[in-house]
Amino acid sequence: EIEYLTKQVDLLRQVNDQHAKVYEQLDVSARELEQNNQKLIVDNRIAQQKTQGLTETVELLQTQVDELQHQVEELKLSPVQPRASPHRENWSPRGSQSASCLQELQNTLRSGCGPDELSYDLESSIALWKEEEQVSLRQSLRALQTQFAAERAQREEAEQEAELLAAENAALEQQLARMERYQSRVSELEDEAEELRQLWKLESSSRSSRLNIIHGLLPHSLLLNPEEENEGAPAAVKSPAILKRCASERLMKATPVPDSLDRIYDHECSCVRRAEVVKYRGISLLNEVDAQYSALQVKYDELLQRCQLGKEEEQTSGISTAHPAPADVEDRRDDFHQPEYKELFREIFSRLRKTKEELIENRERPSGDQTN
Repeated sequence: EIEYLTKQVDLLRQVNDQHAKVYEQLDVSARELEQNNQKLIVDNRIAQQKTQGLTETVELLQTQVDELQHQVEELKLSPVQPRASPHRENWSPRGSQSASCLQELQNTLRSGCGPDELSYDLESSIALWKEEEQVSLRQSLRALQTQFAAERAQREEAEQEAELLAAENAALEQQLARMERYQSRVSELEDEAEELRQLWKLESSSRSSRLNIIHGLLPHSLLLNPEEENEGAPAAVKSPAILKRCASERLMKATPVPDSLDRIYDHECSCVRRAEVVKYRGISLLNEVDAQYSALQVKYDELLQRCQLGKEEEQTSGISTAHPAPADVEDRRDDFHQPEYKELFREIFSRLRKTKEELIENRERPSGDQTN
């Protein structure tokens, strides 16, 4: 039994070391998530600055378009002499050249022509100047409209990117909070496991000392043989109430013994049988705990593999597509945040509490049997 218990202790230590490695891996993944979160925050700030700059440029372009429209309306209202507007320096160089050519033409006509010819040439030159000015203004207006549409499309793309980054940031914050809660649960689980180990060690030491005392006090004829112990162990585990009678008890029942001695021998044999039942019950309980723990370990490894696969899919999807659709983001969140973590940890805590209660009950039963 001591060798078996030492083997179990070694196995528990190995499992504890494996848990420590898993917790280190979880810590590393949490740090990586924090770094990614900080990078996303910086990218979000840069995108916001870009959107602010684009909105400012769009507003400036809108004011320029309004000014040009105002100039066009003024030119339509003044057919003979264009008014000197405060935005004259913003006119195109073609319009300024046409105005200077018009002034030179007027001077030459005044110097060498009559009044009728002068008025006709003046009207034709003014009409040509107006047509050229309208064509130049239309071209500039079209260029500004195309630039405004392109900047509007860039602004919409930047806003969509900012929304996606904000959504990913919120998802990463939620994931980080869940990881912190899982780490706290794992620490609580370690504390409870340590308490169970302490209780198991105390109970095993007290049980071994108690059995040694009983074997030392009782005669050899009242104890069970090793072959009978091995045969009676499964029966004791299945139904502790049904026990086999030892050979010495059969001999005592066959021989005529007084009532007082018969009662004494019956009491001693019942004490021995109860001690053996408690021993086999503890061994079966440890086997059951070990089986439950291995099953939970398998489930936990499967969940870790799923988490790693989800992270790898996120990395590959992030590299392939820089702008994922909102539906893809929601599907990825649903795949990554699975509700099986909560069920697993609830099952772990329920199993541990159950085993703890059973150990406490088994520890109290031998004391009650000794008092009886």
